[in-house]
Amino acid sequence: DRKTRHLVSSTRFVLNYSKAFLQSKDLVYRDWVAHGMAFLQNHHLQPSGHYVWHLKDGAVDDGRAMTYGHAFVMLAASWATRLDIAGARETLYDVWTFMETHFWEADHSAYADERDQTLDILSPYRGQNANMHAVEALLAAYESTNETRYLDRASIIAYLVLGQL
Repeated sequence: DRKTRHLVSSTRFVLNYSKAFLQSKDLVYRDWVAHGMAFLQNHHLQPSGHYVWHLKDGAVDDGRAMTYGHAFVMLAASWATRLDIAGARETLYDVWTFMETHFWEADHSAYADERDQTLDILSPYRGQNANMHAVEALLAAYESTNETRYLDRASIIAYLVLGQL
């Protein structure tokens, strides 16, 4: 479907092509990773700093900011950082900062699931699925950068889900 772009699909292409490059060393995959990261920056990323959930015909179709989607941006940027793709490390830092600022709820040891397109309304729901994907992304960020803040945040969420819930 050339008209529809879902944030998770866009990021999964980056992840898959990153792994393909690391496995094969075929430079075409690295080029596709760079193209995918550019697409995220030039189409999904909004002036507010959030990545929109869904695009249709190049326009925002669903502008919500979702923890699930931002976790996938973090995952994609982590893998692109391993390939030293221009701007990937900065994207990783920016999406971490966005998630910490707009989704993290320290009193609950979890990320809230979503904000509306304006970022003014935060859903009180803190779903296990979004937080599970955040842990996956945080572990990848740690593996790509060795920055312990990612591992520390992943540990807090994992303890909540596995140790308390």
